[in-house]
Amino acid sequence: MKNIQVITGVERKRRFTEEEKRAFVAEVKTSSLTSVARRHGIAHSVLHSWKKRYGSSAFATVSVAPAPELSKLLPSVAAPSIKVHLSPSCTLEFPPTISPAFLAEFIKTLRVLS
Repeated sequence: MKNIQVITGVERKRRFTEEEKRAFVAEVKTSSLTSVARRHGIAHSVLHSWKKRYGSSAFATVSVAPAPELSKLLPSVAAPSIKVHLSPSCTLEFPPTISPAFLAEFIKTLRVLS
């Protein structure tokens, strides 16, 4: 005998917090998008749009590298620079004298805008 689900009212639209959405997108990195969507009862298209919104800009890679202009002038004493890799084709480079508070606010603003 088959199970039959009787819906007696209108199903309310579920609301997810930004943290929940980011957690679902993070799961997609280790599992398929379809399986994550099924596991949480989310439409495939909704999870795909969250992946576009939170997947690429959720985290930025930060690395410290020698500044090219100073390393040419003083090869034995190279001053580091701060590089922020937003994507494989987009890297921002800041001087080592930049204010940490300014850089933190700048990265927060990038996250909001993306």
